[in-house]
Amino acid sequence: MSDQMQARRAITLLSTFTSTPDQAYFCWWDGDPDYSAPPDLPLVTLEHRRFALLSGRVTDIDSWPSSSGGSLPAFAWPEDRAWCFTSDVDPHWAGIAGSDEAISALVDDPHLDVVRASFGEAAPSYY
Repeated sequence: MSDQMQARRAITLLSTFTSTPDQAYFCWWDGDPDYSAPPDLPLVTLEHRRFALLSGRVTDIDSWPSSSGGSLPAFAWPEDRAWCFTSDVDPHWAGIAGSDEAISALVDDPHLDVVRASFGEAAPSYY
């Protein structure tokens, strides 16, 4: 399963662990060649990158193109901040923060490649 398809599945699964599934935020890196944001979207600027900020339902992720090489959101989170999904253009992994119950549901999903990590630990490496 592609990274994009796993991200879609993970975020859809996470939608059941929020009290605000109808209000979520998604940020895409404005330099991503696979994503073209409308020019009037607000931008979020972090230290080294700018991101287009979109909002909608958590399950809006189901409307993303499903090509195997497509882009991932750099950040996704619901209004109540019950969890946060983050990925970068370079690493081969995404970081997901949430309740123990939410993370357990991701780890237990046989279609997702998920391992637990703790704050302060080095990110898993598959090299």
